[in-house]
Amino acid sequence: MSQRTCRTLLFGSSFIVATAGTFAFAQPLQPAYETVVLQESVQQVEAIGDYHEAIETLEFRHGAYDTGLFEPLQGLGAQLLSVGNLTEARAVYNRALQISRINEGLFNAIQVGIVEKLIDIDMALEDWESVDRQYGYLENLFGRLYADDDL
Repeated sequence: MSQRTCRTLLFGSSFIVATAGTFAFAQPLQPAYETVVLQESVQQVEAIGDYHEAIETLEFRHGAYDTGLFEPLQGLGAQLLSVGNLTEARAVYNRALQISRINEGLFNAIQVGIVEKLIDIDMALEDWESVDRQYGYLENLFGRLYADDDL
């Protein structure tokens, strides 16, 4: 019994299977990749829906400024960023910032990460005035949170 050698060669989105001197074209690889991307997109949309539902439930049970909203809002913001919805992500992060100010005080360490996300979003949107304003706020925040001799 002889053993045949099989080689697979990639050319663009198709591949060729070569066996014992004969060549055969196989189906393109792209549909499998598109299926994976589509599945990931569906999962991201479902996650966004889950975050919206969790936020609505918390608001109904505990009010619009409950500290329990902070983490779901940040999760929602991250999911919105992952699908490229920058405008809505900015609104969600601004809401998280507002809840942080109400519950933890005007200047607190929780705000640092949120403001940095807002700066990233504003840079992606090329809203340079907002970037400048957010950097100024971040500098003020650092000045209030940390002493001059802190490293």
